[in-house]
Formats: sequence, C-alpha cells, structure tokens
Amino acid sequence: MQAVIWLSKYIVFPVFIGVIATVCYVLIFDELLKKIVLPWYFSRKYKSTIIDGKWKGGNHSFDLDFLIHQTGDKVRGEITVKTVFRAKFPDGKTSPDKIIGSNYYIFDGEIKDGFVRIVHREKDRNSFGFGCFLFQIAGGGKVLNGSVVFVDESSTGYSVQTSEKIKLERK
Repeated sequence: MQAVIWLSKYIVFPVFIGVIATVCYVLIFDELLKKIVLPWYFSRKYKSTIIDGKWKGGNHSFDLDFLIHQTGDKVRGEITVKTVFRAKFPDGKTSPDKIIGSNYYIFDGEIKDGFVRIVHREKDRNSFGFGCFLFQIAGGGKVLNGSVVFVDESSTGYSVQTSEKIKLERK
C-alpha cells in the first residue's frame, strides 16, 4: 500500500501535470503566438510594398480575381480563374468573351526583392489542379505583372502548361 501511494505521489501525478501543461501550452500559447503575436511582429518589421487586398486582371486566355491577405512578407488567399475564349478577326476586332470554365484555388506565397511567388492548389479537395505564379510588383505597388506554370487537366490526361503576360491591377 505504501508503494502505491509513493508511486502515485512521485510518478503518476507529476507525469499527469506535465501532460496537462503541455496540452495547455500547445492549445493556448502556441496558437496565440502563431496567430496574433508573430503576425503583428512581422507586419511591423516588414518595410516593403503592401499588396494586401483585391486584384483583378488576366491575359488573352484567363480572367483572374485574387484576394490577397498579407502578413509581413508572407501572402495567402484565394484565386478565381475564368477560362475565356476570345476570337481575333483579321480586321483586328475580337469576339465577345465566352467563359469556358471556372476554377477556384487557395494559395500561399511570399514577397522577395520586388517579386511575389504564389503556389496555388484547388480549393475543392475533390478536384485536381495546382501551379505557381511569379509576379513582379510594378506601378508603385498597383500592378502585378507575371506568368504561371500549372497542371492542366483534360479528357486525355494531365499536362504542364504556361501562361504569360498576366497583368493584375489593384481594385
């Protein structure tokens, strides 16, 4: 009986308290640090262009809407991509846009030396699609110029595609 009391007093209770303290740290302090303290610190420390907000644009093949959330030099957000058909006629006129399809993506990325690198993936886990945008910040932070490399899904399989001359403007 004496051994059981000694075991519970000096082994079981300290281990139990250690486990509870670790769980409390992970659930409270770690989340507080990651979601409040560090974002505040990095936002104060970051001294370059702020690109947080809504962006709209595209190129000859895509219309893009970006919603960018920025914390310091890190970015994350959502992308809406509309694939459009624009026919050009010999006289220089174009046909009205016809939307062929729409896709929705989430992304993470970073800003470094005047460039924004964004890695995106399908928002819906039942869909397949991913890629990487590279933009150069221009126009005093009001324009993003760049290109994308992405995996294209068709009825015959997957292929790696690129799209260039993408221009986004802050809205």
